[in-house]
Amino acid sequence: MLLLERFNNITAWNSTGVNEFSAFAATIMDGAQSVTARMVDVYVSQILSEISGARVNPKGINITGNLRGVPSREVYARPFVEVWSGLKDGLLFDEAKQNGASRLSEIADDDMSLAYREGARKSFAANKITKFRRVVRPELSKGGTCPLCHLASGNTYNRSLFCRFTLIAVVR
Repeated sequence: MLLLERFNNITAWNSTGVNEFSAFAATIMDGAQSVTARMVDVYVSQILSEISGARVNPKGINITGNLRGVPSREVYARPFVEVWSGLKDGLLFDEAKQNGASRLSEIADDDMSLAYREGARKSFAANKITKFRRVVRPELSKGGTCPLCHLASGNTYNRSLFCRFTLIAVVR
């Protein structure tokens, strides 16, 4: 991951390092979130096309950063706090830095999940989708369908419950 590589090569662990890294990370992740939302929009359009038999074009979903309600630059300063806290608690620098890197990975994963969910929410709304259901497609999974997904495939859900990895059939 680009962010981890950059984080692991930081030489200034002071406010300058924080500001440089958090600006870089915010730029990268804001772009990645925007692309993710557009990809979800394309995915929803493909599913709708498959279901309806007619081509459904993506709606041009766009999201901007700050899906957490906090500026991205502030969020991507948090791994530094993890490092500094570890050092204060007596950890060796390498251990504290590893904790910071783990925190960075969690933040980036969460941000991508937020983008996926927001892209789905906006695409569902733009396509007037009010309900969906899971579709069991074991051919798309290396290990087969998990029991939870198989069980959930028998239900219909409100669009507000859309989550990552949901394969959908739309109920209008």
